[in-house]
Amino acid sequence: MIRSVLIIFILNCAVYLPGIKAQLDVYGQVSPAFTQSTDVTQQLTTNEGRPTFLWRLDVLADAYITDKVTAYVNLRSYQDQIINIDYLAIRISDISPLGLNIQAGKFDMPFGNLYARRFPADNFLFDLPLIYQYHTVVMSEYLFQDAHELLQHRGQGGSDALPSSLSLLDRGIYGTGVMLFGSIGIVDYFAALMNGTVSNTGSYGNSLNVNNDLGKLFRISVTPFLGLTIGGAFNWGSYLSGNVEGYLPYGETANDYQQYTGSIDLEYSRGHIQVFSQAIYNNWDHPNVNDALTVFGYYAETKYTFHPRWFVAARLNQLLFSKITVDGMEHRWDHNVFQIEGGLGYAIDRNTLAKLVYKETMLYETERISNSMISLQLVARF
Repeated sequence: MIRSVLIIFILNCAVYLPGIKAQLDVYGQVSPAFTQSTDVTQQLTTNEGRPTFLWRLDVLADAYITDKVTAYVNLRSYQDQIINIDYLAIRISDISPLGLNIQAGKFDMPFGNLYARRFPADNFLFDLPLIYQYHTVVMSEYLFQDAHELLQHRGQGGSDALPSSLSLLDRGIYGTGVMLFGSIGIVDYFAALMNGTVSNTGSYGNSLNVNNDLGKLFRISVTPFLGLTIGGAFNWGSYLSGNVEGYLPYGETANDYQQYTGSIDLEYSRGHIQVFSQAIYNNWDHPNVNDALTVFGYYAETKYTFHPRWFVAARLNQLLFSKITVDGMEHRWDHNVFQIEGGLGYAIDRNTLAKLVYKETMLYETERISNSMISLQLVARF
């Protein structure tokens, strides 16, 4: 908590420096919730299926230093009371006649269209889509000896057995590095250089790069008319930690094993309907598995406001893993996942929202494993 207060204090002092006309905006949201899920062995079970009260706090501060220089901070905390610094960046706007901007620090990765929907008040449902939170069996700091060992651990991503397992998007959202971005007519473009890849950004823990490579990310989006935006992004870089280099084949380094991730996304709104969707194709090179470890994931969600205070929402998620050949037989290297969610929202007033959400998750391989969860969440902006 001390470091969080210190950051806000420094920003507050910065806006009152002599000769600088500046403004500091501090705002946020608090969101207590009640949730209960089925008691089954999988990573999406909440608190081993026990009925549980949760809470989350988000505090955001925007310091407008000058007309072209802005500093941003996001602080987030859950019931564990650990303060996470999600966003800490400086943006310099209009550095060229073409309206080019530069941002450095820890910022939203321009990969997909989640943006404000990462916060409870703008999230139609309760959790983030699967591609942002489901942990695969691939790890960054440990190498399976062979494909047999990999298959033995399917479905255990995010557990104590696989502490460094990777999701498709590293909690999906934040990267540490530098980004150039701007607009040309109906086209928006982004180019970023950052620690790690979209699966392993180094934005948590010590926030340092884990190998001698840097992740490269490009995004372009087009808004052909008001209400419709279509985007695409591509990222590549080494995802393995340098700690595993002693276990790699002779003469090879972590940089020789790359992750390649491509994404397309769509945003559409008209009248009382909003639609968001994103699809990802991902490939991890692995030193001890002959076949490429690929996965295709997508989600589509919609919100319909049928009354000024009421809305309904739904989301469809799926992860489809490729097959690898082991002892002459083909096996999926991780469990396919299918998830569907539905929710009902009620605006108590302009800044207060209540949501009731039901989610069903199914894993498929040799048998079907199903997990259901119900959540009631209250969100207040301040």
